[in-house]
Amino acid sequence: MALVYSYSNSRSTSVIKLIKNEKQIIIMYTLNANFPQFVNEVLATEKRVLNARPAVNIRENDTAFFLELAAPGLLKEDFDIQSENGVLSISVDKKQEEEVKYFKQEFEFNTFKRSFKLPNNVDLVKIQASYKDGILVVNLPKREELKAKKVEVLVG
Repeated sequence: MALVYSYSNSRSTSVIKLIKNEKQIIIMYTLNANFPQFVNEVLATEKRVLNARPAVNIRENDTAFFLELAAPGLLKEDFDIQSENGVLSISVDKKQEEEVKYFKQEFEFNTFKRSFKLPNNVDLVKIQASYKDGILVVNLPKREELKAKKVEVLVG
């Protein structure tokens, strides 16, 4: 992924090109007098773009794990949820139907993928998901034979 930002005024032009691969972000730039302000704006925007993935909460009770993913503005049909080799993957690949020109854009969840290693005691056949009020909730029931059991200790 490469993002190019440019800033111009009557005196000069700054250009920053950010190239992101799997392990690093490479920053290439041309300096001018307004460079520090420009860098702050670009890096703030870049941080939002690179972190444009929904936040997740994971909780547990005696019978199940619950994965809650914050993804407002989507439809339940937008989600692709798969379980393979002990990994739960949640993805969205939503194409914008019409070209929209933003004056400023700070969020976007059109495309993302999150993957989670599942505990061994999840019953893969009984996984269910629901989407309401911008929150996707994935119910990951525990298998019966692996649920925690209270054992009475006899002292004799």
